Formats: sequence, C-alpha cells, structure tokens
Amino acid sequence: MVVAETNPKDDECKGLLTSISCTPASPPPSSSPPPPSSDDVKLELGYYSYEDEKRPGVLSEEPEKQIGSIGLLVWMTINIVATVAIVFTNKSILSNASFRNSQVSFAAYHFTITGLTLWLASRPFCGWFEPKHVSPYRILHLVAAMCIQVIFQNLALAYSSVIFHQLARLLLTPATALLNFVLFQSSIPRSAFLPLVLLCTGVGIVSYFDSLPSAKGNDTTTPEGIFFALSGVCASALYTVLVGRYHKKLEMSSMQLLLNQAPVSAAVLLCVVPWMETFPEVATVPGSLWTSILASGIFACLVNLSQFYIIDAAGPVTSTVIGQLKTCIIVGLGWVLSDHEILRQSVAGISMALTGMSFRRRFQLSFALAIVLLLSYLFHLDVLPTDYEAPFKDHYARTLSARDLLARPLSQDLTTIPKIIHQTWFPAGSNMSDDAQTWVRTMRSQNADWEYVLWDDETNRMLVEQYFPWFLTDYNRLPKEIHRADVVRNLYMYLFGGMYADVDTEALRPVEPLFTSHSTTLAKHSQILSSGPRKNDHECTQRGFVGHMAHKEGLDGPAAVPNGWMASPPGHPFWLLPVIHVIENPNGNGDGSVESLTGPGALGTMLHKYYEDFKDSSVRTHVCRTVRRWSPAWDLYCGPEGSEDEVGAKADKMVVLPRQQIYPYSWADDKHPACLAAWGNPDFNPDECKRWIDVDEWPSYFITYCTHSW
Repeated sequence: MVVAETNPKDDECKGLLTSISCTPASPPPSSSPPPPSSDDVKLELGYYSYEDEKRPGVLSEEPEKQIGSIGLLVWMTINIVATVAIVFTNKSILSNASFRNSQVSFAAYHFTITGLTLWLASRPFCGWFEPKHVSPYRILHLVAAMCIQVIFQNLALAYSSVIFHQLARLLLTPATALLNFVLFQSSIPRSAFLPLVLLCTGVGIVSYFDSLPSAKGNDTTTPEGIFFALSGVCASALYTVLVGRYHKKLEMSSMQLLLNQAPVSAAVLLCVVPWMETFPEVATVPGSLWTSILASGIFACLVNLSQFYIIDAAGPVTSTVIGQLKTCIIVGLGWVLSDHEILRQSVAGISMALTGMSFRRRFQLSFALAIVLLLSYLFHLDVLPTDYEAPFKDHYARTLSARDLLARPLSQDLTTIPKIIHQTWFPAGSNMSDDAQTWVRTMRSQNADWEYVLWDDETNRMLVEQYFPWFLTDYNRLPKEIHRADVVRNLYMYLFGGMYADVDTEALRPVEPLFTSHSTTLAKHSQILSSGPRKNDHECTQRGFVGHMAHKEGLDGPAAVPNGWMASPPGHPFWLLPVIHVIENPNGNGDGSVESLTGPGALGTMLHKYYEDFKDSSVRTHVCRTVRRWSPAWDLYCGPEGSEDEVGAKADKMVVLPRQQIYPYSWADDKHPACLAAWGNPDFNPDECKRWIDVDEWPSYFITYCTHSW
C-alpha cells in the first residue's frame, strides 16, 4: 500500500512503491557519505525555521529546482491522484475476506511491480539511474526488514481505518530520528521537540478514539490494527536506518539498492506463501476484485514513475511538500468516505498530528488544511450533507463486519426492526460460489439503505462466548458446523434483530413494504441504539417473522416453515426456544437429522409450542427462567426475577408469512428442475424459474433455490 512520503530526504528514494517508506538520500557511489550531523537530522525531521532556510547549504548543496513546466504539473497531479487511489483501492482489497489474510501474496505482487518499474526506469530510454547489481546474500538482512515492514503495513490497512493508518505513518519520522539517536547518537534539534510532541500526541488520541465501538460504521480501527500499524512504523524505521548503512557499505543509491531488493523480496515471500496462507481459488474471486488488484498495480507504477520525475525535476523538498498534501487529502477523503463516526476528539487528534507534520514555513498549506479541518468540525459547517451517498461506492447495503457489530451497544427498542441483513458462510476465509455471490448482491442492492453482516464459524463462536456463555458447551457439542449455523441465526434475531437469509436466497424487491404492511417499523441500527434505560413503550407489540413454504397448510413437516429466512426486532423471546430445544434435546427427534435438531423441523415444533403453550407473552417468562437455571445472573432482554416481562414491549407475536411472499418455490412440493440449484443440477435456470412461478403476481419478495450445500 502506498503511504505519503514522510521523509523529506527523498532525492534518491524516488517513489518507493506501496508500503515502502522513502529512505534518506545517499551521495553518489563514488563518494563516501559523512556521518549524520545535526543539520542532517533537521532535514530528516523537516523542521526548519525561515532563517534556517536562508542559510546556505542547510537544505541541500544544490538549489531547489524551479517548478513551472506543464509536464511537471502533470506528473505532480498523476502522483497525487495515483497515491490517493492506491490507498483506497488497497483498503478495499485487503478488507475483502478473500485477501484479508493473504498479505504475503499481496506484498509479493507489489514487490514485483516495484522491481519492474525500477527496471524500466534504469533502461537507457529512461535513464533515471544506472543499475548496479549486488549478490542477494549481501542484502538478506535488508530484504527481511523490508518484507516484515510491508506485511505489517498491509495488515494495518486491513484492520484499521484509512485515517488512522495514514496518520500512524507520520510516526515514521520521529521513530527514525529516535532510532538514529539511540544507535548512532545523532542529535535532534530542540525546535523539533514541540512538533514531535504534537504529532505523537495527535496520533495517540486518534488511535484511542478511532478504536472505540461505533454505532455508525464499520471502518473502526481494531486493537489489531493499532498493533500492526505501530509495529509497521517500528519496522519501517529500522528498515530506513539499515538502508542508510547499506548505502554507505555498498556505495549504491536508493534506487540501485531497491532494484536489487525488490525481486529478491518477491522470491522470498513467494517461497513462504504455501506455508503461511491459503491463496483463494481464482475462479471463486469476483471479477471486480481482480480488477481492483490490477488497478492497484497500475497505480503503484504511476506513483513510482511520477515520483522519479518530480524529484529529478524539482528536488526533494518539493516532493516532501507534495507528500504532506497527499496525507491531508487521504485523511480528508477517509473522513468523507467513511461510514465510521468521527468523534470530536479524533478530529482534534488529526489536527494536532497534521500541525506537527506541518510545522515548517514551507508546509503552511498543510497547516492551513489542518486548521480548516478542525474549524469545519467544531463549528459544524454544512460543507457536506449529514446523510450522503459516498462517491465511488456501489449502491449496496454497506458492509459491516461481525466483529464491529459485536462491539456495538445493544438496542433497547424492542419493536423496531433494525436494517441489518445477516448471512452466514463457513468456514472462515473460504469463498462463495459465483451464484451465491450473485444472490448476495441482490440482497444488498434491493435493500441498499441496510447494513450487511456476513458471519462465519469464528464470529459465530465469538457471539456465543460473549453473550450466551451458558450455551457454549452445548454449541460446541453439536456434531456439524451446519447445526451450529442453524441454531446461531436464532441468536442473531434475539440479540440484534434484523433480517436473516440463506446465501441461496435471491431478493426480488425491497423488503420494507412487507414489514410496514404488518404494522412493524424499520430504522437504521444507529438510530435505535441506546445505552440508557429501556424504552417504556407499552403500546407496541414485538413481531417476529418467518415464512411458510409447504403447499399443505400447517406447521408440521421439515418443509412447512424453513429457517432459511427470518426477521425480528431484538429481544423477541421466541428465538430462545430453538436454543433451549437444542440444550434439552441434544439428539433432536432421535433420527440425527439436521432438520429435526436445528433446522426447519425443529423450528416448526417450536412454533407449535409458541402458539399452543404460551399465552399473554408468558413465553418470555418461560425462556428467561429456564436460562437463569443455568446462568442466574443472565438478564439479556429479561426483566428482574418475578417480573421477566417488564422489558419495554406489551406483547410479542410470531407472523408466518404466506409461502408466495418468501418461498414461492418449494423444494418439497414443486418439481420444476429450473428452480433447484442443488447437486449440480444442469437444468437450473433462475430466470426460467421466476417466469414459471410468476414472482410478480403476489408479489414475491424472495426466492430460495435450495443449494443444500451442507
């Protein structure tokens, strides 16, 4: 991933690609560089007063080259646009489940791009530098340091927000200066201390407040993201210091050295990939993701080439100014495009960090941008509407990670269905089929103002451990993962509410009219969250929803009421009945089938029990008292002992919707081959299936193609 150039001494770095921080410049190979002086450290830190700049020889032995040509402006624009684009492109790639744990492969890919770009720049028709080769054995330590810092930075981008990731990279300058001071006793000018304090304090503030659970987004920085970012900074600082030593030792410029490092690094990483990660199957990765990966490589090449031109034509200080500007742009766009709530304290931290970065007179533009950013937030300038569609984003339900949802506070509105789509796919890290991905996209596009959560076996277990520890032993005892996936969807409904659908379900139209026709309101999850007392809304009724599928009326049989679609406000007591059933009947009906233990058969049995055994909302009293036999202190949507129903809802009901609305195709009663996706059916044709059913007649809101992948 590309980071803004935070080291002013970039005249030899010339655009070190994605995730590799620029290193201090080295003199020509024919000369021996002097030991670092106070002025060297000042230049490295970038903190000079106006008087310093007027003193000859402080910034460079050569005057800054004049800027003004149209070609230079074009390359500067390309550099800024490509850098910003690659940060957000890499963020989208590394946040995808297919590549989130493929950091080594992704780093090897970018090292390959780096090597090819540098090789191109060293050719006679470019002539930016003359190649010089060295034995790979002599640079193995440097290669190892470079690989480690790149992987850490990729991990940081995957597990943190763009804003925090970019600000954390600013710590590279003070970390490098500190390491130089510890290892080589290089002095740090007094004028640098205040900016360093501002910079480090600002990043610290952002790291704390950006990692807090948010009700409005999924771009939260995780503790892992903070660890990876800070580890990446430390590794980059060590790499930067090592590069300076290798320049002297090998008498090579940064570009000459990097031309040797890049292919060796790519080869080393490719050798360890088979032992460290499982690369996703090419056929199962969406085409759009491969396009993003290709675009990332193109952006990386453009960043390198434009950086070479800028430093060669205008000098290192101008390159650094552009780097400062890119940091401000990336932070600003990260704020605008993020659905994560930016707290006032985070904005103050951002402004402090950018101010510390911009302390030199030459960087007044960055300083001014930081002040504008702060003022626009503090005084609530309506520069942007409060509810907007971020550009460059598909019109889909916004992805929300299961971990971020688990970190949110619980809703106390027990009658409103939150706009959250829950789906499950396991094992964690595996890829869906092309058909399943298509159906998931329909679910998200038809309900674009909802949030979308994809659970897996790992996050399902986290949910049980965190909120239902009394069920964990029985949950782990279930014989198959499909049993756990079946039962845990009931817990989605009880804990968060929302809508669950199997991944073989296609959404045919927006679902909101279906719920409003049953006097049930919907709202964004962020709008109904509350950490205060429970709502005392005794005039409303909780309504949970399931769908009938069998042509025969009634609730009996495994095909009567499938558990492939369900919806509810949070806290509806019905959803604990299937969980209690699993604990009290570990063998189901004795036949060992999925359907009777956790699937549709069990759901039909629980609906019978709900309608026949409980009156006047006594089901809540029953489930709460039952759970408290195993966990006396448990009170999740349960009132105090003896008053379990005092939770903010007057009554609860379960609505069984007509089969034509939810399950217009019944895999038990309908025999049309075009509708069955299971077992590699060659006659499966969803378009023909929908024409045969006439899904517009009722209308139908969903159709399930029954892949029976379990």
